[in-house]
Amino acid sequence: MLVMDMPDRLPQYAPLMIVQAGPAKKGAAKTDRTLGVCQLIENRRLPDGKPRVSAINSVSPIGWVENYFSTRERRRIEGPSTVIVLENPKHGELKDEGTRILTGGTLVDTGKREYSYVPATDYFGRDEAVMLVEAGGMEVRIVFSFHVVKVINQETEKLCPQEDVQKISLSPDLDRLPRGT
Repeated sequence: MLVMDMPDRLPQYAPLMIVQAGPAKKGAAKTDRTLGVCQLIENRRLPDGKPRVSAINSVSPIGWVENYFSTRERRRIEGPSTVIVLENPKHGELKDEGTRILTGGTLVDTGKREYSYVPATDYFGRDEAVMLVEAGGMEVRIVFSFHVVKVINQETEKLCPQEDVQKISLSPDLDRLPRGT
């Protein structure tokens, strides 16, 4: 004979818990701007088959955000900044280069996180990465559209428009901010 183990309480007196879930991930949160950046990337190899990475393949999300606000909105973005990679490229990898650059033979810490995009061997075509930059009290999502080519020349330069950074969307509240803040 089967005997079930039943609690000492009637069903109508069972404990009830109400919870509220937060955002699924940081990238899902509301951002102040979404910018699109078109960038040409060279996929050249050394004789030993290793990727030849140069300044052409560098990705500077904080630099793009500062450039956009300086040239398009006449605002300065100052203070500490962070970068979060929300989506990695599908046909290559983003290599974190840190915040130090070599200037005049001296290693200088810029405080601005830099990356290199290293395409997969023999891949040529489009790729994409998405990053979130937090700077100056703002969150800016950047969608990088990479065009991977063998060499950058006049023909391949046509793949990206003259304006390298474009505003895709913005928070309506920010349009009320005075210029120069």
